[in-house]
Amino acid sequence: MSTQAITAHVTRPVSVGHGLPPGAIAVMLCVSWGFNQLAVKLALPDVPPMLQAMIRSSGALPVMLIVGWLRGVKFFERDGSLVPGVIAGLMFGCEFVLIFTGLVFTSASRASVFLYTAPFFVALGSHQFLGERLSTVQWSGLALSFAGVALAIGVPQPNVDAKVLLGDLMVVGGGALWAATTLVAKGTRLRQAAPEKALGYQVAISIPILGFAAWIAGERIDHMPSALSLSLLAYQAVWVVGCTFVIWFAMVFREQALGLHLHHAFVRRGRGLFHHARHADAGVRRCRAAGDRRPLSRQQTRPEGDAGPECAGVKSRYRRAQTGC
Repeated sequence: MSTQAITAHVTRPVSVGHGLPPGAIAVMLCVSWGFNQLAVKLALPDVPPMLQAMIRSSGALPVMLIVGWLRGVKFFERDGSLVPGVIAGLMFGCEFVLIFTGLVFTSASRASVFLYTAPFFVALGSHQFLGERLSTVQWSGLALSFAGVALAIGVPQPNVDAKVLLGDLMVVGGGALWAATTLVAKGTRLRQAAPEKALGYQVAISIPILGFAAWIAGERIDHMPSALSLSLLAYQAVWVVGCTFVIWFAMVFREQALGLHLHHAFVRRGRGLFHHARHADAGVRRCRAAGDRRPLSRQQTRPEGDAGPECAGVKSRYRRAQTGC
């Protein structure tokens, strides 16, 4: 099947940003994804990490199917994208196993920094496999960003131990798989598929992978999640995966894999998200330091000093989830 025949299946192209420059869209995506790390951390006391990721993918898949159906995308028509779609889906599922597990050990602020090592891997891979070339300014921006990440790793901090470093390493591994997924989507027939279909492969295949990981880890939900946790799960599923990931793939297919002006925003977004996430982590710590009360919206009215066994359990789980805080 020719490229023209494949692209003809999409009756209406994805409209990204209505004329906004790619750099502005990239900043919007990075802010959304940076807050996603906080959403995962804040929902951890109610929903364990692998179950969060599985619920997120399960909620996002219908959103993408509906949007694709409205745009006339033919999800089940043969176009040569099945094999690369399955490969991308396997990497996508493993990526979020690493990221969500890493967030149990490291803080949201550190994860927001280390996840964005992905452009380093994309730069190397796109140069090697896609023949894309970066300008001197772009390479300089990457070098400066790499120096910032190296500084974040190397600066001694009293609350950073081996578990935190393990979480950092897992998040970096997730960033590497994110880069690999981008390269597969860009360098194979998957590029000719609609963004909803390309991402649909990944989200659908990730559901059993994440469910199996949750089963192996013995995860379960033993109480009704709070309204805050449910809203954070909806944010992850509908907006982050169902919308921003589709926008990202539309940009990847339209632009160079690394030519989305992501480099120009990398230092600014990394620094901004680091401070934003650090203040949020500090807010959680202040709530915990105020007493043995639940640090989310599910705080219950109790006599002063009487936390009860439920809150004590939450505190213990937060201690495990927020290692080093």
